[in-house]
Amino acid sequence: MAESRVDIEINRDWCKCCYLCIAVCPLNVYTCSDYVGEKGVAIPLASNPEKCVQYSLCEMMCPDMAITVHAKENGRVCAAN
Repeated sequence: MAESRVDIEINRDWCKCCYLCIAVCPLNVYTCSDYVGEKGVAIPLASNPEKCVQYSLCEMMCPDMAITVHAKENGRVCAAN
């Protein structure tokens, strides 16, 4: 498995499980997880982060700003991308 070039954070407290991230990602980075949130729906999971090339459509389309995508540099997360 290839190493991920990004770190994808999903804030479980903010996510309302609309699944727009799953719908807009052209590289199928996201799937539904087994974790059911407080709203009774499965939270999205970045199950294939190694596929992410940082289009950041998930970040832009998330109505709750629950997704953050950070680039990694030498295996470390860079705050400024």
